[in-house]
Amino acid sequence: EEKVEKRYDIGEIKEIKIKDLDFSYGEKEIFNKVNITIKKGEKVAIIGKSGEGKTTFIKLITGNETPEKGETLINDKPTNEIKNIYEKIGVLSQNSHIFNRSIKENITMGREISEEKLNNILHITGVEKFINEKTVGQNGKNLSGGQRVRVALARMMISDPEVVILDEPLEGVDKIREEEVIKNIKKYTKDKTVIIISHRFSILNMAKRIIGIENGKVVLDGEKEEALKNKTILKDFFDAENRMTVMKKGEDVIE
Repeated sequence: EEKVEKRYDIGEIKEIKIKDLDFSYGEKEIFNKVNITIKKGEKVAIIGKSGEGKTTFIKLITGNETPEKGETLINDKPTNEIKNIYEKIGVLSQNSHIFNRSIKENITMGREISEEKLNNILHITGVEKFINEKTVGQNGKNLSGGQRVRVALARMMISDPEVVILDEPLEGVDKIREEEVIKNIKKYTKDKTVIIISHRFSILNMAKRIIGIENGKVVLDGEKEEALKNKTILKDFFDAENRMTVMKKGEDVIE
């Protein structure tokens, strides 16, 4: 595979654009003529059944995949040609890696940071409550799901990206801790561009706009309040366990 030159320094991210995108894995079509534009400061949820390309969407935005046809652009520059894209875009994922080191080392990753800034981040994320755990185990096996997410969030806050992608960040987080984790994420991302991929309504509730992908096409794109009225489409996106949850805006239950 030809190596693409990383030649663009894009400055502040003002717009992410998916333009006439086609993408397949072998015979399986993932996207067909998809067009999506996300502006600076927007809070957008991408929803769809498993296998509908939500993870591929992240890879395209972060320059890890290249469209077959069409373009994925940030500030009108191809994402796979942008320098230091991971300083600009942070991904908080269920798969965020936790190393078998101290929690502090997992967060700072060798970067210089003042004690004041570190303590503030530990406080905001709630990591201060368990910072002195001696070992986290391989890939954080000694931490709970909620603790793992908070460590990954604290690590992201140190790099402080402009765009935050939340990729199923609540996977493995129990219901008791869920509310606290969401509160931490909301506080941190208040002034950032946020793209949310999740099956849990509780985290999707952060979004102001919902985009639904089905069979490779965008079938839903609108303000959250309007999207919630489209229960026929929304029912298809969520399994029985989650679809009874109420989004706080309005009292509608999708059932």
